[in-house]
Amino acid sequence: MTQRADYLGIPLHLDWAALQGGNLTLYLGAGGEAWKCIGAKLDGAKRKAGDTYLSAIGLAGLKYDLLKGVGIFLEPQYSHTFLPSGRKDGEYVPSAISDSPDNFSFRVGLSFSIK
Repeated sequence: MTQRADYLGIPLHLDWAALQGGNLTLYLGAGGEAWKCIGAKLDGAKRKAGDTYLSAIGLAGLKYDLLKGVGIFLEPQYSHTFLPSGRKDGEYVPSAISDSPDNFSFRVGLSFSIK
């Protein structure tokens, strides 16, 4: 069995600088995310692609400013996805989101700010 599902996601969260000193900032954040299945196939046959998932996000991060406006960050994040209720088997596309609605991720990257 082969499956392909394409999702469009829109995250939104607000961060609060809890501690700030010199070039180092510790911040906390909370928000949400909406995921919409925009296309799906199971064994080559098109499937209904209308599922929308909503998630709650909580995060903490540590940012170090390398230069003015450029920093590096480490950010553990937890999210919980609220699955649509009242669905019957075959009416939705099974995915990693539906199999495991709780997710923990650890992001590392560069941040750019305009002041």
